[in-house]
Amino acid sequence: MSVKTRTYRCTADIVGAQVRAEYTNVREISGENISTVNDIFLQIFDSATVPANGASDMVMTPMRVAAGKRFDLVFTRAEFPNGYVFEHGVYICASSTKYTKTLEIAPDGIDLQVLYEENVQS
Repeated sequence: MSVKTRTYRCTADIVGAQVRAEYTNVREISGENISTVNDIFLQIFDSATVPANGASDMVMTPMRVAAGKRFDLVFTRAEFPNGYVFEHGVYICASSTKYTKTLEIAPDGIDLQVLYEENVQS
């Protein structure tokens, strides 16, 4: 097992991140909405490819993140012994709408960090 952290700066041109395109155990997703004006909805998909605009098959309810605020999702070993398991891959984006992927946000974007484990399958 190898633990990795990936860091992204997602801007108007790149408002999403394909973290991994294979089975992945995520331990933590954190970051900040660096926009000073616009709220965003953090959307997380179990996908090996970039979901199409309008996609609505997120693995959890999208999280509203106010302008200038941080977000933290921690998947503890007590509640998630294997982390949050993504069968196909991990794609995370900042959307301007809650329930469908809509990549029309302010140019500031988000900072994103993902802590995950490689090569762990149960």
